[in-house]
Amino acid sequence: MTPASAGPLALQPLSTPQREIWFYQMLHEGVPLYNIGGYVDLPGRIDPVLFVEAVNLLVRRHDNLRLRLTAERDEDGLPLQRFAEPWPVRVPVVDVSGEADP
Repeated sequence: MTPASAGPLALQPLSTPQREIWFYQMLHEGVPLYNIGGYVDLPGRIDPVLFVEAVNLLVRRHDNLRLRLTAERDEDGLPLQRFAEPWPVRVPVVDVSGEADP
């Protein structure tokens, strides 16, 4: 059953890779192995309005950006997941253009 056919609020089981990650995180609480940071250098002038529109479009188009684990559990005691409806994303603007090394 896919999220699209099940509806956005239907509960879904975790996939096999999601189960493995969940188990690992339960065994190693506090180890942020799957938290990956990064940045993107966007040279030139950025239109903040268009940038926010682009981020919101990504959230609308990609279910995985709206995935939520729930308190409900499956028969194995694992959390179930739900794909939430899109919501407006706020993107704070931090202008570092005046910094020595922006």
